[in-house]
Amino acid sequence: MPFCTIVEGEGGTYSPLGMEREGLVPLRLFYQLYGHGESKILLIMGLAGTHHAWAPQLKALCGTDVANQGEEEGDNAVSSSETEGDKEGRCSTSTQVGSGGRQCCAFDNRGVGQSSAPKQTQAYSTTRMARDALALMDHLRWSKAHIFGHSMGGMIACKMAAMAPTRIASLAIINCSMGGYACIPNLNCSMLAVIYRFLRAKTPEARAAVDLTTHYTSSYLDAVTETGETRRVVLYKEYVQAIKASGMQESYGQEGHVHACWTHCLTKEEWRAVCTAGFLVSVVHGRGDIICPIERGVKIAKHLGPVAKFVDLPGGHFLTRESKEEVNECLLSLITAAESGVDTSEWSQETRQMLGNSVERGPSARLCKGIGGNCFRRLLQISGRAADFR
Repeated sequence: MPFCTIVEGEGGTYSPLGMEREGLVPLRLFYQLYGHGESKILLIMGLAGTHHAWAPQLKALCGTDVANQGEEEGDNAVSSSETEGDKEGRCSTSTQVGSGGRQCCAFDNRGVGQSSAPKQTQAYSTTRMARDALALMDHLRWSKAHIFGHSMGGMIACKMAAMAPTRIASLAIINCSMGGYACIPNLNCSMLAVIYRFLRAKTPEARAAVDLTTHYTSSYLDAVTETGETRRVVLYKEYVQAIKASGMQESYGQEGHVHACWTHCLTKEEWRAVCTAGFLVSVVHGRGDIICPIERGVKIAKHLGPVAKFVDLPGGHFLTRESKEEVNECLLSLITAAESGVDTSEWSQETRQMLGNSVERGPSARLCKGIGGNCFRRLLQISGRAADFR
């Protein structure tokens, strides 16, 4: 099975000396490759989500949603401490993008799916998970890729872009916030009712019902399908079946993902690094997202004003499924523009004009300070299962 083995030391760095060195713990990332081509796309899913959640995007991006067989690339443990020459040699098979065809890589973050799940909460941060993703690129011998992240995956993608801007062909941030207090949903009456339902959900059936409410808009769920059933009924059956089949995410993996979101932050220098690197950015957000309200995406777009295009679409938190055609069009447009050499100022012009007078909103500091860590974890765990259904 395709795994990338990473050797991580106590300080969070990757050692080139091998797993046998005392104090180093191997971490394995499960991944799948789809399609073929010199344009590479790395797909990073959010909190509790596995690589399966990218299924609605795969056919549009690379022509197939069936994983490549027998194409595991790279056999050695990966180190972020390699010299530039070592990395250049490792990545020599795809030093250019845009010369024909596309290949996608979707993977399970640490703490979920078939990847390793460290038990220590401190082992989870968007910085460490960004290092994981960069190590996976090294393992695949990818020198550069289009990086697309959803929710927490968008946070990881932003960290990647700040840490290694020369590895980024383009960046898409979907239904994402800036971390910390911005992860807390707007606490209106509807959200409080959802929280109450979540806290009482002790069975797969109860959990599936509340998950649907947080993942999709009511108009999407109430639509009638070809079978004559509402989409809510169809998805409910899928969710229950998937939860029973896979079980719940390990508690320390979920706690770790929550910790990564809560501690996520980009410094002014990191925002500046992303804005001055020269690659195009798309910030895509669902207008009906109750987990991460749209003003959170607006705020990210403002921080990335010189290089970002903001796109708001109808849909909830799992916009990648609810509005998959529109999302796929946005992603393909970004790839085409990036590989055609579109200038960042041209790309971002309309968004800069649109957001110039917009109002940023979010949870008040007074409200946030009154919410304890345990309550915050409960709030964020509401979105703790990805739509891993084809």
